[in-house]
Amino acid sequence: MTQRTGPRIRRLFIVLGTILTLIAGGAATASPVLAQQSTAYTCGGQVCIRVVPDGTVAPMDAHGCSVKTCVTLTGDASKYYITGSGRGFFGHVHVWGPGVNRYSAIDFDPSIRTLGRGAGKACAEGWDLEHAPTGPSVGLACKDVR
Repeated sequence: MTQRTGPRIRRLFIVLGTILTLIAGGAATASPVLAQQSTAYTCGGQVCIRVVPDGTVAPMDAHGCSVKTCVTLTGDASKYYITGSGRGFFGHVHVWGPGVNRYSAIDFDPSIRTLGRGAGKACAEGWDLEHAPTGPSVGLACKDVR
């Protein structure tokens, strides 16, 4: 039990340290231009933060994960980027939403990024194809485009 808890606590402290550093550095001052320049996220469990080049947190983003699949939205209903990504499986990711319906290539840790337009629900679903031709869903993550 102690061996399992130790790494979790360390990850929690790393995430909390990152959050406090971002807050102390003026996290609320990111510009919309900077928000579109980076898609690098710092994640710990269910908490994910996207950091732009000047070290601040990017506004107007939505990011969520379910099991082994994540969806990230950047932008708004007039034009948004959707990224679907999988981790820890061989297969593909399907992304769909307003103006979008695409599949990633079949690969280990698959991902796809594409452009969409319109308001509504946008989703990414991962499919584990280790035992092809079909495989189980390994997560469905959705966020709203506004």
